[in-house]
Amino acid sequence: HWTNQNTNWPAMVKAKIKDRWGSDVTIVNPAIGGTQLRQNLILMPLWPEQTPEPDLVTICFGYNDWDAGMRGPMFEDAQKDAVERIRRATKGKADVLLMTPARALTRWDDMAELCAATRKAAADRRAGLVDLEAAFETAGREDRARLFATDKVHLSTAGQELIADVVIQAFSAAAK
Repeated sequence: HWTNQNTNWPAMVKAKIKDRWGSDVTIVNPAIGGTQLRQNLILMPLWPEQTPEPDLVTICFGYNDWDAGMRGPMFEDAQKDAVERIRRATKGKADVLLMTPARALTRWDDMAELCAATRKAAADRRAGLVDLEAAFETAGREDRARLFATDKVHLSTAGQELIADVVIQAFSAAAK
């Protein structure tokens, strides 16, 4: 998406890891904008071409899934399936980090059931969890609009930075 061209949370995470821990990491983002979780899982056989043995796979979906009619129980199943597929594809070598769908200015509370489904799937499959819903709730108390681009759906630099910060917090908590 045009909002991700110059700034995006994966690149920010990479820079923050370098700054905080001095580690150079490779981040590969095979997701295709406008797609849904299950559509991107179909592309998993192509991942080894770019990253044959990832240490971590993050899953951050929801908005397009909601648009396509995906609701809580179905999304929970899709998230669980994603964790299992990733573990099989990486022979258990990769950790999996599920991320609740980020809020959207035009759907601030609408996708809460997808967030709950993500939490359930993470707990059930013992995957990591980043609760973007909670982070956006806190960060958006004073001014929600600052987190979004002019389309009110995609993230602004402030929204991208929020996600990067929450991911780094999750890494820090896991390292303790």
